Amino acid sequence: MDSVNKREKFKILTLDTETGKRTFKLTKWDAQTAMYMLIQVTTKFIPMIPFDIDSLLGGIEAMQGKSLKMNKQVDMSLVEFKAFTQTCLESCLEELPTGNFAPVMRENGTYGVIDIEDDFQAITALIVQALVFNLKGFFSEKLLKTLSTKADSILSSSTKI
Repeated sequence: MDSVNKREKFKILTLDTETGKRTFKLTKWDAQTAMYMLIQVTTKFIPMIPFDIDSLLGGIEAMQGKSLKMNKQVDMSLVEFKAFTQTCLESCLEELPTGNFAPVMRENGTYGVIDIEDDFQAITALIVQALVFNLKGFFSEKLLKTLSTKADSILSSSTKI
């Protein structure tokens, strides 16, 4: 049994945010939470991906020139969406100047760190990265890397108002 790999319990992520560089620690969900989120992703998000799967697996180059028309309308209420994003953000911790970590979002749905609640790019990046980190065992690494890269390119190319 010595050859069994230990499960990666956390990942350190540094983001350039509206307020400067910030370091975050992504943590693993428990098995039940991961299963719930997997069901949400596969039933609500993947069906609306605006690319055919061959293009998606082919990476960014294969997606160029494809229609961005959504395949399905998002079938998720605001309450469901907030619960989904809260689950992602609760698994993210920010490193404080003291070296301690604080939750990005607390269990009661309030933000646990300053100057992040209005930072669309940082929040979106944390949600995407939390999903990729926690669900990478269920999907091919190439698919998740493509989705993550696509999200990063969209976020980095958007202009700040």
